[in-house]
Amino acid sequence: MKRLAMMVLALGLGLTACSKEEAPPPADEPDASGATMSDDDAAALLASMKTISAEVGCADCIYGVDGVKGCDKIAAKVSGQTLLVTGLDFDAHGAGLCGTAKQASLTGVVKDGEFVASNLTLE
Repeated sequence: MKRLAMMVLALGLGLTACSKEEAPPPADEPDASGATMSDDDAAALLASMKTISAEVGCADCIYGVDGVKGCDKIAAKVSGQTLLVTGLDFDAHGAGLCGTAKQASLTGVVKDGEFVASNLTLE
């Protein structure tokens, strides 16, 4: 009987431990990467995002962006400047952007000399 009571107690504790869910950290605490973003910062970032029409192409083949080798990155002409597009997983080669530049609709912000995109749609 004592053995049965111990098994029931252990099973109950095990189920309690397995069902415990951790709440996500508040927005002003670091995430797994150590980055923090307050609600105000997130709202400001969203407010600063713009949707533009721009010429895009392979950062290496079309624009020759320094430090870029291969066809896995794209660049965009924004206000006469060639900016590396980051923030997206986009296959430049598969989209035909190594042979010719194309017009695209880009949503994002210019930050530190790059266009940080949340969306790109070829026109």
